[in-house]
Amino acid sequence: MALLAPYRTTRRKVFRALLTILVALIVAIAGYVVYSIHHVVHVIIPHSYANWTTGNLLVEYMETHDGNWPHGWEDLHEATSLTNKGEPLYWDFTNLPGILKIDWKADPETLAKAALASGPSSLKVVTRLDGSKLEDCWQQDANQKVAGYLIKRYSTSGAAKPQTTPK
Repeated sequence: MALLAPYRTTRRKVFRALLTILVALIVAIAGYVVYSIHHVVHVIIPHSYANWTTGNLLVEYMETHDGNWPHGWEDLHEATSLTNKGEPLYWDFTNLPGILKIDWKADPETLAKAALASGPSSLKVVTRLDGSKLEDCWQQDANQKVAGYLIKRYSTSGAAKPQTTPK
């Protein structure tokens, strides 16, 4: 019996080590699941709605301002008349500046040429505040909506060239 005592102690140590590894693995997986849910709910979904709303507003603004690009949030706010056309704003306009930034100096004609040459996903006029790409769970983000509008506008014959109005 005395000969089996070290064997039992070794088995206990191995069992405890395996149990510790198993518990650590379960905690890591649970942490990842909680983080993933939090990230989807608090980052991806808000960014997606903000992105979609911004794309709609930019296109609406250009449609109602002869193809001109807005110069700031005040200009873009004019496009909130979109709600009168039966299309809702998916994100509160007042919260947009806290989530994303827009290149207010963008030139629609230059953007159209870039989109035609490199494809709709080449535009980067709507980004996160730090300049990185907005995380989005839908197929079409604000940049692609703008590109689609500009491609359609500039590829049709006789499309009016947007006027640049300094502010």
